[in-house]
Amino acid sequence: MKKTYIIFTILVCLFVYKTQAQEENDYTAQMDGMFQYLDKTAIDTDILIDRVFPAANIQEFNQGVRIDTSSYRHYKQAWSELYRASYHHDFVGLETLKTGLYHKNYDQHIVPIGFINTEFHRTDFGTTEANAKVAFDENEEVFRNIAGLNPFVKKQTTIVSPLVHKVVGSSFSFKMEEACSLYQQGKRIKKLLLTTNGANFTLIDNFIASTQYFNTTYSESGIECLKFTITFSDDTSKITYAVLSVEKLSTAGERADTVAGSLDLETEEIPIWANHGEEDNVLDGDLLYQGYDESRPYEGKNEYKIYYDLIHKDKILNKPMIIIDGYDAADSRKISVEVDGRDGLEKSLYEQMSYDPDNNPETDNTVDMVQKYREQGYDVILVNHPRYKRREDGVEVVAGSDYLQRNAFTFIALLRRLKKRMQPEDKFTIIGPSMGGLVSRYALAYMEKKLAETGDTEKWDHKTALWVSFDSPHQGANIPIGVQKGIQYFANDLGVETAKEFITEQLDKPFPKQLLVNHYTNNSSYVRGAVGFRTRFQNELDALGFPKAEGLRRVALINGSVKGSLNGVSKAKYLGIEDDLTHLSSLDFFIGPLGSFLTNIVADKMKANFFHVTNEKTGISESLIFEGGIRGKFLWWKWWTNRVTYKSRPSRKGSYDVAPGGYFNAQVVLANESNTPNSGFEKKSLSYVFHSLSKYVIDPTHCFIPSKSALAYQKSEVLDEDISGEDLACAGKIPFDAYYAPSDNEQHVSLNEENVNWLTEQLTFDDIAQNDNVYNQLEAEEELYEITGPEYFIGEATYNFGNCFEASEIEWEASSNLSIVNSNSRSITVVTNINPFERSEGYIRAKFRNLVFEKRIIIRKRLMPNVIVDYHNNKINVTIRELKENGMYEPISNETLAYYNSSSGHINIFSYNGNMVASQPWGAGRENIIYMPYSAKNEYMYVAYIELYDFTVVSFIYAPY
Repeated sequence: MKKTYIIFTILVCLFVYKTQAQEENDYTAQMDGMFQYLDKTAIDTDILIDRVFPAANIQEFNQGVRIDTSSYRHYKQAWSELYRASYHHDFVGLETLKTGLYHKNYDQHIVPIGFINTEFHRTDFGTTEANAKVAFDENEEVFRNIAGLNPFVKKQTTIVSPLVHKVVGSSFSFKMEEACSLYQQGKRIKKLLLTTNGANFTLIDNFIASTQYFNTTYSESGIECLKFTITFSDDTSKITYAVLSVEKLSTAGERADTVAGSLDLETEEIPIWANHGEEDNVLDGDLLYQGYDESRPYEGKNEYKIYYDLIHKDKILNKPMIIIDGYDAADSRKISVEVDGRDGLEKSLYEQMSYDPDNNPETDNTVDMVQKYREQGYDVILVNHPRYKRREDGVEVVAGSDYLQRNAFTFIALLRRLKKRMQPEDKFTIIGPSMGGLVSRYALAYMEKKLAETGDTEKWDHKTALWVSFDSPHQGANIPIGVQKGIQYFANDLGVETAKEFITEQLDKPFPKQLLVNHYTNNSSYVRGAVGFRTRFQNELDALGFPKAEGLRRVALINGSVKGSLNGVSKAKYLGIEDDLTHLSSLDFFIGPLGSFLTNIVADKMKANFFHVTNEKTGISESLIFEGGIRGKFLWWKWWTNRVTYKSRPSRKGSYDVAPGGYFNAQVVLANESNTPNSGFEKKSLSYVFHSLSKYVIDPTHCFIPSKSALAYQKSEVLDEDISGEDLACAGKIPFDAYYAPSDNEQHVSLNEENVNWLTEQLTFDDIAQNDNVYNQLEAEEELYEITGPEYFIGEATYNFGNCFEASEIEWEASSNLSIVNSNSRSITVVTNINPFERSEGYIRAKFRNLVFEKRIIIRKRLMPNVIVDYHNNKINVTIRELKENGMYEPISNETLAYYNSSSGHINIFSYNGNMVASQPWGAGRENIIYMPYSAKNEYMYVAYIELYDFTVVSFIYAPY
């Protein structure tokens, strides 16, 4: 069954530019303007479907002998279009329908069934000049009546569908839900028969809806096709279909057989509330959080599952390792494949911690990292951010998109609970993929802050030895603003309900508003996050800082390149979507392929194009990031409605879309979902292609977590800077003790053999062993361990080794013309011990692992500065000169003092601490030169005073080279 409508449901694992809309009117307002002079008295249904963009294609759905297929998404879209196309809204809107359905609280194995069965009107303007029923005024772009002709035709639509996207269970029940159905006028449904899984269920009999539950059991998970046979009040009949996603759960016995005896070393998913202790009725009282837009603080919730180690097998926490999940706006990922409600198309948290070493899906050699860690003696604890109803008011919350702070407080509650069960000598290892890295960072840093304030170790000592930030967005994340603006266009201008739901259920949730560097609410061409969220959150996060308790090791594993490798091309088009909205006329269906076609007059073609944000760093010129529009057509006239463009300006940071970083494929998901909402729609070919939609994915990925964000880089803001030439941890440019970064950009939170091996080394890190920071993929060990520092110097200089090592591992050595002032595991400081006025060569050597690394250096001779005072024609001219290596003095500053009636004075030179270091009288008629004294230390500055008798006429500061 092909797609019948346009859908947008982007899954974001978990924004530089306002965009300027050229027109603000929505589609219906523009259509009403074009239809304003038409006589509408013939529209007795009160619904003119051409007033709305035809995403559900009601005009052709099930018309004539067509047999078409619906779904809950299509059902909602059709309901919305009928409501918005009606002039007086004599039935409830979609939001009221969804609210009523929500409050029925159906269990997840129940399938309510609804129908839409009503008449409506559509335009019938004609297709040629000879059969035209309206005239088109091209000057005003409006239609006008032709006397005696009715430009509208009445139709009836019948749509039957489940009122859920998905059901979960071992058995399932269908129920007719007449209260969530729509009938306005036309033929009534006399009988409705559901056929599924080889059984028939009568949902409506003799116009009366059944209140019975009809039960069935599917043999496997997948997309099920529901067949509906309809008998109308005039005894005509119709067959239509709908699809339903089914997740078949194994019974306890089946699951026990599958896990082959290991079930006793796993717990079930255990819920934990932030404000409650070990016993559910005991309040901790200090872990409630009030969000930026909330009137009171609320309690958070998470859930966890323990996979006990396979060495002790004692269900006692030994070497606890916590892996905390990232962004999940629908709570669809879950902890493991066995959990109810998991989206079967998405990897569970357990599965995400696995990888394929040869990256070949056809070979079955996946490495199960949870199992591997259990075999090494770790008790692995997986933490999910679930969907739940708040205790305080019953409002449903999805923790995976809630305020980060509330999730952090809930994580603190979990640490408190687990600390009571772990061995006294043990400490936590915490791994935080994506948002999980931010949640754990905030939690650990907050606990350290409270511990310093209160001294309460029971509550606030986090007892963590290793914290792993896994491609976490410490400085924000990016979903292309073009994608966001495109979704906003489909939602607001075209009325696509799934686009509206995506905005409501994802982009408008607290965590995306806190995190996205550019948010769809930004109406400028600059990079701006959600007002009142993004900047406030980043400031709070930066003020809290990173955890830094004694004994805590902080490491970062990132998926973005540090070599400046881009994730795309600046300003390039990465996605195009076009939809030919010309419809096949059901009246002419039997004429055949050469027969006539009825054109949808007011919506002939839809186009949407998406472009990367410019990577230019300077300038004010704007570049396109999104354009969309609907083309109308009547006879030979064509016009565009709802044409919208958004643009971006250069940013000093560059483009977040193409920046180096862990990448995501939002544009691919958007393209796939717009064309095939569910892979199961191809299961049975029972419908025609209503729209001829084409998608062009030119660039499949974009930067999601910039490399500098994942590293919390603290120097230059330029996103595509090559920062691979030094050890960023040793240089103090990142707040981590060690890090891993690949040469090329990788998919966000993806594992492979190289980064897994590095991570495993971090788990077994010994304070005496080396601190292996990996960047540039170890392309050359000589480059990795390079000695860095000045090639020329005078007096004193410091040199750094290319990585962080313990002092006992590095043996420093310097040439005889240098003296070692001090040295440590990272650096050596030396000072010259020869005649400062002689030029010589020397070296610095670092001996490590039976290797010797050497840096040759040149010791420059002291360049003696002097001061020249010249008096001529009552003017004093003061010049400071330096002696260069070519033996010549060159002036470096000059000042002239006018009209002094004196021909003598003194030049006094003081060190910066006030001690006079040189003095010399000067007089007219000669060049007065005084040399500044030499110091081996570069820290001295000199102050020279030019005096006439007893008062100073000029002073200046000179800092030696």
